[in-house]
Amino acid sequence: MLILVILTIYTLIYIVKSKRYKSPNTYDHTPKIKMLPNKHYITGDWNSICNNIENANEYHTENIKKYGTHQFSLPFSPIYINLEPNEENLKHILLKNFANYIKDDEQKLIFGELFGNGIFATDNIDWKISRLTMSSFLMKNHTYIKELFQEQILNLVLPVNIVEKVDIQKIFFELTAKSSFQMIFGINVDNEEINKCAEMFDKCQELMFKRYFKPWWKIERYLNIGDEKIINKNIKILDDFCFEHIKNPDGLVKYCIDNELDKMETRDIIMNMLIASRDTTATALTWCIYEIIQNQDLIDKLRTDEEFLISFINETLRLHPPIPSDTKMVVEDDILPDGTRLPAKSIIIYRPYSHGRLLYKDGDKFDTNRKHKSQYYSPIFNAGPRICLGKNLALLQIKLVLSTLINKYDFNGFICENPKWIPGITLRMKDGLYVYINNKFN
Repeated sequence: MLILVILTIYTLIYIVKSKRYKSPNTYDHTPKIKMLPNKHYITGDWNSICNNIENANEYHTENIKKYGTHQFSLPFSPIYINLEPNEENLKHILLKNFANYIKDDEQKLIFGELFGNGIFATDNIDWKISRLTMSSFLMKNHTYIKELFQEQILNLVLPVNIVEKVDIQKIFFELTAKSSFQMIFGINVDNEEINKCAEMFDKCQELMFKRYFKPWWKIERYLNIGDEKIINKNIKILDDFCFEHIKNPDGLVKYCIDNELDKMETRDIIMNMLIASRDTTATALTWCIYEIIQNQDLIDKLRTDEEFLISFINETLRLHPPIPSDTKMVVEDDILPDGTRLPAKSIIIYRPYSHGRLLYKDGDKFDTNRKHKSQYYSPIFNAGPRICLGKNLALLQIKLVLSTLINKYDFNGFICENPKWIPGITLRMKDGLYVYINNKFN
C-alpha cells in the first residue's frame, strides 16, 4: 500500500513538472528539436530505451542519424537532448562556454555514493581540487607509474589454450586492477582482496547505471531492498577498505593526505582514479584484441611498425571509445553555433561513439589509414578543461601491452560482430571476449 501511494505521488509530480517544462520546441525562429516517435504521455521513451539497453550505443546512434539532435524523456527525470555530432557545437559546450555546462544533478544523485565529489561527478571548487591533486600526482610520479606497468606487463603470462577459449577481457581487467591498486595504495595488495573490491566496484557501477531506467529506485533505496541493498552493502565494504588504507597511507593516498585532504576527499579521489586508470584502459585493450581478430591481415605490420600500431590503436578507440557518452546540464538558455537553442535545466548528451561513426566517411569501417581530427571532432578522451588527465599514460600503457602480447602470442577465434554491452559508464563487453591463445613461435 505504501509503495502504491508513493508511486502515485511521484506520477503526479512528474505530470506537473512535464506541464511546466518549457520544451525546446517552443522557441520561435529556431530549428525545432525533434522528439522520438511513439512517445507515451507519462512514461515518455522509457519502454523503447529499456528494450535497447544492451545495444544502447547503436540505438542512440541510429536515432541521431535518423532525427539529428532530438529529445527523449524518462519517468521522473529531466528532459534529455541527444546532440547530433558537430565539432563546433562541442567546442562551444566543452570550451568556449564551459561554465554554462555542468555535471547534472541527476548524474550526481545516481552515482553519488560511489564517486562522491570526485572529478567524474562534480564541478567548481571540488572538481578543481580533485583534478589538481590527481594531475600533480601523475606528473610527479610518471616514471614510477610507467615502470610499474612495464614490470607487470613483462611478468604477464597468458594461459595458452588452443582448445578452449579464454576471456581476455577478464585478464585485462585483472592486470589494470593490480597496477591501479599499487599506484593508489602504494603496496602490493593481495590479489584476492583486489578481485573482491574490483567485483564490488563493477557491481555498483552496473546497478547505479540502471537507476536511470528504474523510476522506483529511490523507493528501493529508502526501504533498503533489491538492487539498492546490494549497492549499500558494497559501498560500505569499499569505504571500509579505503579508510583502512588511509590510516597507513602510501602512493596516491599518501599524496592526498600530505596535501591536507581529509579522509572523505581522499576516498572520493580513490574511487575516481579507479575508473580512470583501470576500467578505461582494460576496455580499450579488449577492443584492440577484438579488432586484431577481425583484421588478421594486419598482424605482421602491427608487430614490426610502431607508427602503424599507434594508428591501429587510434582507429580502435574511434570505433570503440571506452566512455561512449557523457552528459551536461545547461545552466542558462544557450544557442549553439548551428542555431540549436538549449533551454536551462535540460540535460544534453554528447556521444563519442556516435561522433566516430557519423562524422567520418564510411564511419563503420575499420581503416588504419584514417586521419584523426581534433578532440572536439572525436572526443575519445573528452575535451577542453575536462580532457582526460591520463590520456598520454593510457595510450602508452595500451601500446606497451599490445606490442608485448602480439609479439609473444597469436589470438584467434570466431567472435560476435556486435557484442552486447554491460549497461554502465564504460564500453565493457557483457559476455567478455573469449579467444584462443597460442604461443607465436609454436
